[in-house]
Amino acid sequence: MAPPSSASLLPLFVAVLVITVRPIHGGGPRKSGKGQGQGVKKGGPPNPGTKGGPSLKGGPAVPLPGNNIETQFRGSWAIDNHNVGVAAMQFQLMPNNKAVWFDTTSLGPSARELGPPGNCPKSPEMNFKPDCFAHAIAYDVETGHSRTIYLDGEPWCSSGHLWPNGDLVATGGTRGGVRSVRVLSMTNPNANFVEKKNILADKRWYSSNQVLEDGSAVVVGGRNSFSYEIVPPNKQEFHPRRFSLPFLQETTVPKRPGPGMYIENNLYPFLFLIPDGNVFLFANDRGIIFHPHTGTVVRQFPKIPGGARNYPASGMAALLPLTITPGDIHAEVVVCGGNSQDAYPSVDSKHTKNRVFTPALRDCHRIAVTNHASTWVKEQDMPSGRCMGDLVHLANGDLLMINGARKGVAGWENAMDPNLTPVTLFYPPFTTHGFSMNQRLLILPVKTVVNDLVTAVAPPSGKVAPPGYYILFVNFRGIPGKGIWVHVD
Repeated sequence: MAPPSSASLLPLFVAVLVITVRPIHGGGPRKSGKGQGQGVKKGGPPNPGTKGGPSLKGGPAVPLPGNNIETQFRGSWAIDNHNVGVAAMQFQLMPNNKAVWFDTTSLGPSARELGPPGNCPKSPEMNFKPDCFAHAIAYDVETGHSRTIYLDGEPWCSSGHLWPNGDLVATGGTRGGVRSVRVLSMTNPNANFVEKKNILADKRWYSSNQVLEDGSAVVVGGRNSFSYEIVPPNKQEFHPRRFSLPFLQETTVPKRPGPGMYIENNLYPFLFLIPDGNVFLFANDRGIIFHPHTGTVVRQFPKIPGGARNYPASGMAALLPLTITPGDIHAEVVVCGGNSQDAYPSVDSKHTKNRVFTPALRDCHRIAVTNHASTWVKEQDMPSGRCMGDLVHLANGDLLMINGARKGVAGWENAMDPNLTPVTLFYPPFTTHGFSMNQRLLILPVKTVVNDLVTAVAPPSGKVAPPGYYILFVNFRGIPGKGIWVHVD
């Protein structure tokens, strides 16, 4: 991770909610996780069910009137894969349900060879010696299979986001990749990263990205980079423009004397697009709001008492759709490896091990929604909506009619109150170093809930919902249904 010399880092772990898991590398069926440790308090029953009703395993539980459904079952853990081969330094779920993660390319072999066998391109980060090992993979969250991805340059401690077309964009890094923009296509099932070197206006090592209302993204900060710039959407060729941001230099405190001695409390600054189109920026112990297209600071906030927000501790989390497949393991959390204390974790597989978590939520209370059964509909005072193939597209202010909700869900017949059936849109974040860039949860206004039909209103503008892919969830009394991908145009 090439941390600052003064930084003290915790081990790196990645936690991701995933679709029903199947074997990685096309292996045999997964075990149920019995004996792997129940996430319950000592002495507690493994599956006591829901308050006020029979167990989840034995049949539908009775919802608590007016409240979310509760359970004392805490779930269970199982080993998914003992060595996936590549550590998850950076992570992004793509709209094709491929979880892509990657790591450093300059610290030697990983624990997995780059496919196909004998594929050993010369690495610019290893003095152009052949490198036969993978440093990035795409993991199919529906099947559990994964493939290796060729990754050029050095993306160590980089940043990233999704383009509106669903492609993954990774920006910056270190060494030869410090001013690079790398793109991974969503539509090509065999795609590798395509890298454009020296295209960014400034060095971006430990920078942060935030998608804007037009689908472009600000790339902010980085080590000794007191500026930001804008990466346009859906194209890798552009003329970079550097915006000076003195706030980033002011927040690189305190300082230590001597070369290579850092206490950098503004690495990976926190960003958030606010509903007026400006960007909130938090670094060290204070924050500002600035206009992304002019660099003008429109508001400053006082320092937070109690000291700085230090270099980020390690740990990652990202949300994925949930599938409902009877007979399979309902694993929705996978924990992926971590960083080594010395070099690349090629020997100790605990850094590249996948673990899965089976939560308490089960089919008996989940709402099943499919893309086929959900359409954007036109009202006289609304823009026209459309459903293109299996993917739902929406324009600002459209009405969304979501049907296909499971009528057999216990208590669904009493869910006429829209407050009990919230509809959410979730933007899948780029996750690294203990926080998630672009993570965004939108709660849509629900107009009606009639039988198995939910009618909700789409976000009003790109300032609230930047264009791109989101996961739509219909929830029932605190239990999320299956997520479906939708595109905000």
